Amino acid sequence: MQRFHETQQAYWEWQDQVSALWDEAGSLHPEEPHLSARMDQLMAGLNHAGGFSLLHTLWNGWAHLNWDVGTFDGDPDELVHYSLRYLEWEAHYPDEWCRHWGTKASLLGSLAHRDLSGPHRARLADLVLLAVGREHRCEDGRYTRLARVIADDDLRDRIAMQEASTDPLIALRAGFLMYLLDNPEVPATPRTWRTWLG
Repeated sequence: MQRFHETQQAYWEWQDQVSALWDEAGSLHPEEPHLSARMDQLMAGLNHAGGFSLLHTLWNGWAHLNWDVGTFDGDPDELVHYSLRYLEWEAHYPDEWCRHWGTKASLLGSLAHRDLSGPHRARLADLVLLAVGREHRCEDGRYTRLARVIADDDLRDRIAMQEASTDPLIALRAGFLMYLLDNPEVPATPRTWRTWLG
């Protein structure tokens, strides 16, 4: 946690300097040579600091894989691993987790478009079931798309066990997820949830 916060702090300090120069110059690409040179130095420092930051690595990696923006020198399989680690961190240690709901949403969307197999698939199934079995958190609804991507007999059996939960809310959530898996054309929205409850 200390290392995470230190690397994030270093990244944000560079980001603050870039933002200040951007404000002063009125552009990320200033025409004045001395401002342009300073911006190049600051951007190099920002990118270097970002290389040690988990969040920056996740943002950059997925931006490159999804939209061919920027550069990513890592292994896509490792990017999936660290993305899952980030989601597991949020699932198991919400009080320690660095709250970036947009990052959570982006990772869930990006993972839903990847070929997920082996241990990645099993970890995702665990995350889906954790989301069903806990109090709802921001962006948890996006686990539905992942559940649809990785749905197999084992996941369905595990969801069915949650449908039999003595906790009525968990049983309802599990039943709703099973309904969505059985009806892939139905959107996973709050309105659908209310209609299904009715």
